[in-house]
Amino acid sequence: MPHIENLIASIDGTSTLRSRIVWLVGLPGTGKTSLLYRLMEMRSNYQHVNINKLLCEKLLDDAPDKRRFIGGTYLAEILRPKANDAWLVDNIEVLFSNELKLSIVDSLKALAQQAPLVVAWPGKYENGRLIYGARTHLDYYEYPLDSPVVVDLNNTKNQV
Repeated sequence: MPHIENLIASIDGTSTLRSRIVWLVGLPGTGKTSLLYRLMEMRSNYQHVNINKLLCEKLLDDAPDKRRFIGGTYLAEILRPKANDAWLVDNIEVLFSNELKLSIVDSLKALAQQAPLVVAWPGKYENGRLIYGARTHLDYYEYPLDSPVVVDLNNTKNQV
């Protein structure tokens, strides 16, 4: 599996960066989750986390109009700093919820200053931008990346 070597090299390459984040980009069915589990087998101190499941569990008791004030705090609790470990962040679709009003990329980059993150991005990487959703859909978002470290499962020529 050639992508695992690219992923490991990308993670190791972030060790001197302020924000230690690797974007594992792929459309549904490209193998992001499988790759994260394979990485976890190779590096036992890395932990897989399903953001949809854990964040939704935390938000259940909060009124919808309060969620935008607490969502970022809950995300930080889930991805708390870990010594010599990394978080393998998967299933992040809940972060795009209009109720949360999160600046997703900025929030994850800030958390990656405390603990290394490998984020499975459910979409595309094009022209230095992370893309979520189809351009014609209400849930369409584009996020510019500065100094990105990307492993692109959709298109290997876009890898950084």
